[in-house]
Amino acid sequence: MGRHLSYTTLRAKAVALSHFFRYLHDAHPEVTSCSQVTPAQARAFVPQARVVARATQRSHPRKGTEDRTTPHTWLVDIRVFFADISTWATEPDSPFAGHAPSSVVLTRHDLADTGFAKARKRAEARLTSTVLDLQREIPNIRAFALRRWHDAEQALREDPDDKRLIAAERSAFWDWGLLELLLTSGLRIEEACELTTFDVLRRSLPDG
Repeated sequence: MGRHLSYTTLRAKAVALSHFFRYLHDAHPEVTSCSQVTPAQARAFVPQARVVARATQRSHPRKGTEDRTTPHTWLVDIRVFFADISTWATEPDSPFAGHAPSSVVLTRHDLADTGFAKARKRAEARLTSTVLDLQREIPNIRAFALRRWHDAEQALREDPDDKRLIAAERSAFWDWGLLELLLTSGLRIEEACELTTFDVLRRSLPDG
């Protein structure tokens, strides 16, 4: 199972990182690698993120009422980016070993008292609203996925040699299967995408 991020998500993360690395280029030209980034440099970007966000909002009047969580979101993306590099660098023969900073660049504590309390509350409120909306739609989504798979099965029975129908039935099955896996197991999409056949078989064993 492949994991795909939407263009909007990828673009948002790229924008966050571009702002940070532009700041490093201007303020710390001696930094030429992720491994050279220090916590002090990253923390100094926190107020700079606010300045950049305000300038962006002023230059786009239509976004004047846009959620002010933007700089907070940038900082979270930057923190996760460096945390991932540091984690991947610990794996055997990791290509990231030479790129990991010597210490954690940004921590949750660094963002806890930087004036983003209201931003976090708004983000949490939006997430709660989204979860509630999704919960109401889950029965319909499950029914649609199951019906789509059954329709694909029926079409394949009528013409079992059609490669297009074979691929469509397989895709519909995995769409339904992944949805059911996520809903019944509580796994995150990242964890589900890492599952192997061995993991699935273990869950069917008495000690699984």
